[in-house]
Parts: sequence; C-alpha cells; structure tokens
Amino acid sequence: MLDAYLKNGELFLRDRGITEITEETIRQTYLWPVEEMSGLSLESEEEAVAILRKFGFELSGKTSELLPSFTKTSRGTCSVCGKAGRVVSNKAFIFPLERKIDSIVNDDNRLAFCQGHAFTLYSAMANLFTVPTGEKTLKFFFAGPEKDLRRFLLAFKSFWRERFEVAVKESNGKKKYSLRVNLTLSKNHPDEAFFAVLHESVKLRRALRFRSLRGLRS
Repeated sequence: MLDAYLKNGELFLRDRGITEITEETIRQTYLWPVEEMSGLSLESEEEAVAILRKFGFELSGKTSELLPSFTKTSRGTCSVCGKAGRVVSNKAFIFPLERKIDSIVNDDNRLAFCQGHAFTLYSAMANLFTVPTGEKTLKFFFAGPEKDLRRFLLAFKSFWRERFEVAVKESNGKKKYSLRVNLTLSKNHPDEAFFAVLHESVKLRRALRFRSLRGLRS
C-alpha cells in the first residue's frame, strides 16, 4: 500500500513540474496537494489544517502547522528507501493509511521518511478521495501502472468533481467547511460508502471501455 500510494504522489509532482524536492520547494508548494484534494484555493496554513480535520485526518488538537513536520528532522532510517540519515516521523497527513495499534506499537517503531519520500507521500493526498459517512470519512485511492493510473485518475476526477463538494461558510471571521458527495447508493455507513463508490467506479469503467471501443471502430 505504501508503494502504491507513493506512485500517486510521484505522478502529481511530475505533472506539476517538480523534479527535485528541496526544503525551498516544500515551502513553496506544500499547499498544492490539499488544494487539489479539496478543490479549493487556500490562503493560509491554518485553512489547510482545518480542511484536513474536516476530511477526517487524525490531527492532534494542538496541530496548527504542517511545515515543521517536513523541516524538523532527526536521525533515523527511511521506511521507503531504507537509507539512514535525517528523517521525519509519519503524520496523518503524510501517509494517512498507516495502521495505528497504540497498545502494541511503540512510537519509536512508527514509520519515518527521508524528506523527499515524506513530501512525495504527502503529495499523494492530491489523488486521495473522501466520502463523508456521518462523523467519520472513508478515504481511498487508486493503484496501477502509471499509464492506467493516469488514465483512470483523469476520468474519475472529472466524474468526482461533479459529485463532490466542499462548502465553505464564514462566521466571525473563521471559515467552516462541510463535505457532500452525491452518489446513487446510500453512504451512511463506511461499508455502504465503499459499495457506493465501487458501484460508481464500475459504471465509469464500463463507460471508458465503451468509449475506447467506439474509438477503435471509428
């Protein structure tokens, strides 16, 4: 799952023209993945943190910044490339699909990443889709060879933007966000949300296959 998610981040960065990840690159572009995921244009880090919380990322109540998670490093070994050096600890917004079993996993044994792989994984958020299910959210992404992944992402995002909405309301100078997804099946429970997305995805794949066949015949 880690490698598959990483491919999504690599694809997003490459499409945005980012070929080298430096601290300066991170400072200039760290809002981009959150903007792509939410479909909003963000003005501040505070807004990005609020959106991550609304999207169901498990951020500490004390979290008010994202950048320090990429700039404050310690000695360790990267969980992706296996190289020893300066690493950052995994956060919910870097690789949000890490299983957390607090009773048996010590924090010292949690995932850690070199700066390049940490930001690449974080950038995969751009291709992370979220379905609100009551107080929780279902988050999913697609995996596959780059050619197929790119093709499916282009088609699915077009479909997704017609059905997914992040509403913004401002009260007392503070923005509040709400999520809405219009699917043909019920989505009140995570299992129902999964099957609703699967149902829509199958319809989309059939449509894509039909278009491909029409293209071959013409």
